Amino acid sequence: MAKVLKKNGSMEDFQREKIVKACMGCGATEDVAKRIAGEIETQAYEGMPTTKIREMVLSKLTAVNPQFKENWIKHEATKKAK
Repeated sequence: MAKVLKKNGSMEDFQREKIVKACMGCGATEDVAKRIAGEIETQAYEGMPTTKIREMVLSKLTAVNPQFKENWIKHEATKKAK
């Protein structure tokens, strides 16, 4: 399993479940969320920055439904406001 590079500089195991949860939180169905997470998992590599994973997820969400990307960005904004 690849380790990913977080914004704070630490490394952690790639966690497919985090992508699934985030996608579903944006409105994607469980099937779509699992498909996106699986696709990204196959492309994950050692030291892959989480910012790259975010870009990939947003691209795939947009391809399914542009509203999902908007929902993601709104959710991120609320997390940063806290």
